[in-house]
Amino acid sequence: MSEVDIGTYFSFVGIFIVLTQGLITRPVTKRYTEKQILSKTIPAVSLIIILIALVPTETALYFIAPFFAVAVGLSMANLTSAVSRRAGDTIQGEVLGINSSVNALAQAFPPLLGGVVATLSTPATALLVGATSVAFAAYGYRHVTHD
Repeated sequence: MSEVDIGTYFSFVGIFIVLTQGLITRPVTKRYTEKQILSKTIPAVSLIIILIALVPTETALYFIAPFFAVAVGLSMANLTSAVSRRAGDTIQGEVLGINSSVNALAQAFPPLLGGVVATLSTPATALLVGATSVAFAAYGYRHVTHD
């Protein structure tokens, strides 16, 4: 894929994330709890990343993108909500600020580490490392939450 193709793909995914958060998140969160949603969407993100690594054609990526966007969009919104609900009223702003900073820091690592892994091996390996990281997060979330 060229740089333009990659940019177009991420724009496509971004549009579906916006649509997810604008049209899907509210009805889903009214019907299911954060824990129910996150226990499904975080593992789904991991599995979809594996699918992305295994697709035979660039065109197939566009069929996977909506599923990826829905899983990521629901995960992002519900993770922030879960953090907010668990913070006490007096420190909620502080906790959400720290959460935002941790998210920003977490978004810096994948491009750095992914580039190194892809250079040393293949781009698919970088995706599989990412999928494994998300799988660990899913495992951790499932075993840390108590409600």
